[in-house]
Amino acid sequence: MKSRFAQRNYRIAAVAAGVILLMVVFLATPQGRAATQTLLGYFRPAESDALPKPVATGEPGIQPTPTTISAADCGSFGSPLCTLDEVQERVDYPVKQIALGQGLTFRGAYVQDGMVVLHYDPGVVLTQEPVNEASEIPWEVGASAQVEEVQIGPARGEYVRGVWQADADDPLAEWQNEGLQTLVWAKEGIRFRLLVFGNSAEKEQMLAWAAGLTVVEMASAPDLSYIREIGAAEALVGYSIHPLNPVPDGYIFTHASIQAETKSVCLHYMYTRNDGPGPYLLLAQGPADQTPALVQTQGAQNGALTPVTVGGAEQAFALQPFDWARESEWACTSADTESNYDQAYLTLTWQVEGQQYDLYSSAIGSKCLMAEALSDLDRLRLAEGVTGVSTHAGDEFDPACTMDMAQLSDYLDYSIQSPGWLPDGLALRGASGWGESRSAMLYYGYPGDIHAALTLLQEPIADADGTNLLELVEARMATPEGEAIPADGYELVEINGSEGILMLGAWVSEEDGTVRWYQSPGFIPTLYWQKDGLLVTVGGPWSLEDGDEVRSNLLKIAVSMR
Repeated sequence: MKSRFAQRNYRIAAVAAGVILLMVVFLATPQGRAATQTLLGYFRPAESDALPKPVATGEPGIQPTPTTISAADCGSFGSPLCTLDEVQERVDYPVKQIALGQGLTFRGAYVQDGMVVLHYDPGVVLTQEPVNEASEIPWEVGASAQVEEVQIGPARGEYVRGVWQADADDPLAEWQNEGLQTLVWAKEGIRFRLLVFGNSAEKEQMLAWAAGLTVVEMASAPDLSYIREIGAAEALVGYSIHPLNPVPDGYIFTHASIQAETKSVCLHYMYTRNDGPGPYLLLAQGPADQTPALVQTQGAQNGALTPVTVGGAEQAFALQPFDWARESEWACTSADTESNYDQAYLTLTWQVEGQQYDLYSSAIGSKCLMAEALSDLDRLRLAEGVTGVSTHAGDEFDPACTMDMAQLSDYLDYSIQSPGWLPDGLALRGASGWGESRSAMLYYGYPGDIHAALTLLQEPIADADGTNLLELVEARMATPEGEAIPADGYELVEINGSEGILMLGAWVSEEDGTVRWYQSPGFIPTLYWQKDGLLVTVGGPWSLEDGDEVRSNLLKIAVSMR
């Protein structure tokens, strides 16, 4: 079941992805560069803080469409897949890198048209390219941006904080004086740009990194943290490595890493999408007798080890995400499972013929909501693809995400209802059912989008005739004890002669443990009503900023339910 606050968090995360995409597009296209100079000439303030949104290979959007990213071609600007050695071999100038051991982890490199892009976690990007007519064109920043001249060793540079930001359907990008820090300088004929997302580092740290860049030296020994070929990793550990087979749709293998002390291997897979790095899927394996024990993570709620059936496995357990980890260093632990974009969580573990296998995923959520997510059954099938012994049929019913409404109705023991009217473009992309609560969620999306835009939840009410609708809503919204939903926080509406409630806000928890009522123009309203003994909830993709349209569309959907 998906709470309204969870839906709001999802929208915020999607907007953040859009910000990163706009940054990449503005840096990579002529439209994102200006024609005159100020200060040292690295930046040029625009005439205002709003500009037409640039277009690269298609209009950038909040809901990205999967694209093919090739490891052989070093991936893309947002998804770098090459090693330092590989990019050095592709340019004719000495590549510089940030000296590690300063709180940074190298994540990958990309090269195109002589420009090298190095990504570090958490949230740091270094670009470099020869000074030429194209690289000397200043980048356009907002009129309110504060461009500051700085000293980087013997070189002078410029620093600015801010980023162009826009929603998917907004033709204008607006300048925000936060979200990205950019430092630009030139030295020995090379133009450098250091980008820091959010507060991963402050200006002083950026200046220190810039002043301490070191030349990449071609490795004389293999880099155990980034091995491109599985065969090369096998030669180093001395046993056969079993990759995912098949690799889930949308994911690609990027590299392997080795934890030398335990001779364990982590295979890294990434979901390819056009707004930058996607979620990760990690497969760890190594000798079972050298595998650290499982321990509960701090704050784990249930910590249950659920026995599951994986073909050929001597023992196998499904793990609640966020609750379990290995107690010491092993494959896919520590830096392997964390990045500025995602953290991968241990979800399945099994043993076969003396080898331990762990499966990590950073796409935690409904498979029908997010194309990159995996269901429990999907994970079991992945494990069986590794072992080579299948016990779960390909056509086995999966209540976590199905298009078979009749079978889902049988599973939940009531008829699933669906709307007879939907706005143009929206179509069913699947439904989820939960046996314990007997609730069902239907997901609707637009063509080409990998994430659902509209959700419709229905669940049986134990005593439908004797239950107050507002009390039902308050219970599902986790209204704090003793608190009342503000009078302007909801609107009573009529749906086919019955009462409905349009929620215009939600309760949110602060870091200090207090709870407050959240309501803003960007909030996505939710409509609740009762029908045939069910509590029905529909929300998205419209916000309060859409005015009467959001109310009209939600009511049309509710009235058309059959």
